[in-house]
Amino acid sequence: MNAYLLKKTLQVLVTLVGVALLIFFLLRVIPGDIAAVKLLANGGSLDPQALQAERLRLGLNDPLWMQFLQWVWGLIRLDMGTSMWTGRPVTVEIGERLGVTFEVAVLASIAGASIAVPMGVFAALYRGQAQDHLVRLFTVLGISLPSFWLGLLAQTALLQTFGWLPPVEAVSIWKDPWGHFGQLLLPALIVGWRMSAVVARMLRSSMLEVLQEDYVRTAKAKGVPKWPMITRHAMRNALLPAVTILGLEFAFLLGGLVVTEQVFNLNGVGRLLVQAVAQNDYTLTQGLVMMFAVSFVLINFLVDLLYAALDPRVRAHR
Repeated sequence: MNAYLLKKTLQVLVTLVGVALLIFFLLRVIPGDIAAVKLLANGGSLDPQALQAERLRLGLNDPLWMQFLQWVWGLIRLDMGTSMWTGRPVTVEIGERLGVTFEVAVLASIAGASIAVPMGVFAALYRGQAQDHLVRLFTVLGISLPSFWLGLLAQTALLQTFGWLPPVEAVSIWKDPWGHFGQLLLPALIVGWRMSAVVARMLRSSMLEVLQEDYVRTAKAKGVPKWPMITRHAMRNALLPAVTILGLEFAFLLGGLVVTEQVFNLNGVGRLLVQAVAQNDYTLTQGLVMMFAVSFVLINFLVDLLYAALDPRVRAHR
């Protein structure tokens, strides 16, 4: 297990170094100049001297290799720099909005897993029957229908039927817990539907494979009741691919809720990324993208460890 852990840790470090290089240098080839954007936004003009002074103040005249090393040194110290647009620390900008995105991702993952596990098992047990077709229809719709369209449709239906909409302005969890939960519940359910569809399809396929294994047939031959056989013998191995998908989907949600946050007016990190890109704020954009990358890599790392804990054959093979 120690060798397996060391190998995965080294892979994480190499991946993060490569991601940092890509993020930094790819952002520099995007057209636009944050200094010019700021001067024009403040009602100023593109005076060459003022533009040069602003670029100097923002550190944009330094060589790229020096800017990269300064940024990496800041990342090591958990300092992502200062936003070129707002002048506030990037960690503060992200910290103020990360909670909303994280809450939606957690609620969506809980909803998705709660729906996907029984549906996937149910579809595998009744393969080819009406129950299986209903589950497959549900999953196909969940994958194919865009979340932002479902969000608009759900809000319209709530307004027309009950005359109610989730709060538009941000509601603090400390001042109004139920209002805060109500604001996040609808987007979490809609995003969780897509997650449940992906996981349920994977779980159905893996359950069908596991049910054909020799140890499952042996358990049946020994007279093990149906549901204990499914929960104790089949489900543990069938859940392994589903656990991987759940981890990947959760990591994706931390950076993939851009459109959903716009539809539901949630002030999360996805919406912040849109604003940072629109303003050519290199520091804030690369900080956000790096945070998404680190989250994705670390969650995959934890999923690999969980995979090895659930299946000892993984440790032996690696």
